[in-house]
Amino acid sequence: VISLSQNSFTHSEVCSFVRTWYPRSLAANDCLTPEEEFLCELAQGEGGVCEDVFNKCSLRGISCNSNGDIEALYLYYWGLSGTIPSSIGNLQYLSAIYLNNNEFHGTIPSSIGSLTNLKELSLSSNQLIGSLSFVFSLTSLSYLDLGSNSFNGTIPVSLGVMTKLEVLNLESNSLFGSIPMTVLDTLPMLSMLRLSGNNITFSSNSRDEFCSEPRSLQLYFSFQDAAECSIVEIPFLC
Repeated sequence: VISLSQNSFTHSEVCSFVRTWYPRSLAANDCLTPEEEFLCELAQGEGGVCEDVFNKCSLRGISCNSNGDIEALYLYYWGLSGTIPSSIGNLQYLSAIYLNNNEFHGTIPSSIGSLTNLKELSLSSNQLIGSLSFVFSLTSLSYLDLGSNSFNGTIPVSLGVMTKLEVLNLESNSLFGSIPMTVLDTLPMLSMLRLSGNNITFSSNSRDEFCSEPRSLQLYFSFQDAAECSIVEIPFLC
């Protein structure tokens, strides 16, 4: 038995000892970095145990930069379940999140809104619910795929500030309302917009407005609105 009581060790010194000799002990939880804490919560949400997070950059599906910071999560088709840990917002170097085709439920943690370096976000084919309002504040996104979930509510006008957005997939949710053409006018990079399987409408002259744009916008729209808006179910290219 080793006793470390009645000493003047600093917290960092204790953590260094624990991480080196007892990485799977309960005491190690107090020594986790924010990135390790997220990975630990992700594993525990799946019913697993928190281990090997100290070697996070060697884990499959994790990509790190040259400084050892997590910059991408490629954890699609992993059979992950539970809720997405709010500690994901502590991974400030993230540029890509692919958690699609898992079994996550609940809402997207609002902490994702603090990931200002995020360029790609894919959470499609899960069981997620709730509003998407804060997601559209991620102005660095170029790729956003939230299809095949149960998100509800309207698409906020803040979509218009995502000027770097190239692909937006919101199909097969429970969204409703309309998207003003003036909002889409502020998205010069947008080349694909998938909205089928919702209750979203455009104005009757949307087709002419889209085709007057100096670009080609591939649009997937719901069949029930096709007659009204003159936009077909198959990919529509102006």
